[in-house]
Amino acid sequence: MDALNASIDNAFSTLGLLLVFIFVLFDLRFPQITAKIEAEIPDKKRMKERQIHRRELRKCLWQKGLPLMLVYAAVVYLMLPLLVRVVASSRLDPRCLRKQEFQGIPHFLPGQNTVRLEPY
Repeated sequence: MDALNASIDNAFSTLGLLLVFIFVLFDLRFPQITAKIEAEIPDKKRMKERQIHRRELRKCLWQKGLPLMLVYAAVVYLMLPLLVRVVASSRLDPRCLRKQEFQGIPHFLPGQNTVRLEPY
């Protein structure tokens, strides 16, 4: 169990660093993508301008949106084995499933990888 806890600790440290870079990249790209999406579409009678608009929009989504999606997919792919190990080794306290106890403070039980909610 100590190896799993060490893996979780290392993963959260790495994930925190990765998420900083991902959010910075997202903040840089998002205004550009939304500006292209919200740009006025030329009238149907102006087919050439519509094709240019469509081509620019497609280019923006491929060049600015696809790298973000690939980075997010890579992070999920890297963290998936750890997620499987954590879920496989954890237990759910059945008392957490009662509706009235969902409003409470989560308590992590040491050494058991169990989360229990206690009412306020």
